[in-house]
Amino acid sequence: MENVDNDITIAKLRSKIYSLLARGFKEINEDHFNYLSSQYISEWHGVIEYLQGGEEFLPLLQKVQKALDVSSLDSLSDESYNLFSSTGRMLAMPCEMEYVKETPQHTMSQQAELADIAGFYRAFGLDVASTTPERVDHIATELEYIHVMALKEATALINNDAENACIVVDAQRKFINDHLGRWVDKFKERLIQNPISEFYATLGEMLVLWINIDKALLFEQTGENK
Repeated sequence: MENVDNDITIAKLRSKIYSLLARGFKEINEDHFNYLSSQYISEWHGVIEYLQGGEEFLPLLQKVQKALDVSSLDSLSDESYNLFSSTGRMLAMPCEMEYVKETPQHTMSQQAELADIAGFYRAFGLDVASTTPERVDHIATELEYIHVMALKEATALINNDAENACIVVDAQRKFINDHLGRWVDKFKERLIQNPISEFYATLGEMLVLWINIDKALLFEQTGENK
C-alpha cells in the first residue's frame, strides 16, 4: 500500500510540473501575465520541495522571478510574439515539426508525424480545442497532454486499476520517446541563442531539466531504454 501511495504522489507531482511548464509557454494576455507575476513562482516552489533533485530548479526559479519582476504585459507579450509567432520574427518556433525534420529518426512525413501526435490525444479522449491557437505539436499542447495523462495515472492508481495505470504510463513513455523528448533540447538551445527574453530562455532550461528528471522517473525504474 505504501508503494501505491508513493506512486500516486509522484503521478500528481509530475502532473503539476507539466501543467506549470505548459502555462509558462501559453500565449500572453493580461490575465495570464497577472497569474505569472503573482502566483507562478510560488506554485513552482510548492511542488519542487517534494521533488528529489528539486533544488536544481532553485537558481532557475530565481532567474525567472527576476525576469518577471522587470517585465510588463507589453514587454513579455513582445518577447513571446518575436520568439513564437508566425507573424513575428519566429526566432524559436515552439512546435515539434521545426526540430525533428532533419533528424535521422525522422522517417515519416510532417503530416504523418502530426497525425501520430493527434492519435495519442484521441486514444485517451483528448483533442485540441477549436478555440485554441496552438497546434497539436505546440510545446504547451504536448506538455498539457502529459499533465492530463499523469492525472489519469493517479486516478487509476487511486481506483486500484493497475491495468489502466500501466496503459497510461506506457503511453506517456512512448509519447516522450517519440515526440516531446526528441526536440526540447533543440528548442531550449534556440531560446538561448536568441536571448531576447530571460524569462523564456530560463523556462527552456527548466523544461529540459524536468524532462531529464522525468525520464528517470518513467524509465529507469523498469530498466527500459530512453
